[in-house]
Amino acid sequence: GGDETLLLLAPGQQVTDDVYLQSAARIRDDDVTVFNSKGVFLLAGSRGTPAFGEGNPEALRWLPARLGHAMQERIRTLFDGDDAGFLLALLTGKKGELSAQAEVDLSEAGVYHILAVSGMHCACLLGLVLLLAGRHRRRLAAAMAIPALIFYAALTGTSPSVVRACVM
Repeated sequence: GGDETLLLLAPGQQVTDDVYLQSAARIRDDDVTVFNSKGVFLLAGSRGTPAFGEGNPEALRWLPARLGHAMQERIRTLFDGDDAGFLLALLTGKKGELSAQAEVDLSEAGVYHILAVSGMHCACLLGLVLLLAGRHRRRLAAAMAIPALIFYAALTGTSPSVVRACVM
């Protein structure tokens, strides 16, 4: 849980609280698979009042997260409704802003899987790198591709699917 103040935090800011932890696989003696299927294996709940610290949000470590947030905000500014939701899902893997009807339509059409940031996205990024480097300059392309893939993985939140695709 949490309130709206958590949504206003920037990457690198710190939150401290007294929390309790529980397995995401079993809740109240029931087996639950929805969390594990999304990569969530541990749930935390607040026991107190969260305290917000500054941390070091300007550190270079948080640059991909800051750029990811800036990209998301720019998409929300330029597009609205399902257009913004589709672009956010396609570029960053964040499907939370798609309408229920859009999710159903994509699922029924059999193309919902393209929204998971994975190999297709990495292949498009590598295609762009090859285009910029030139087809016959393989070493330059590799030197550009590896940092670009690492940065893209960090930009999209390093989900298991994108990390696996970047490694492959």
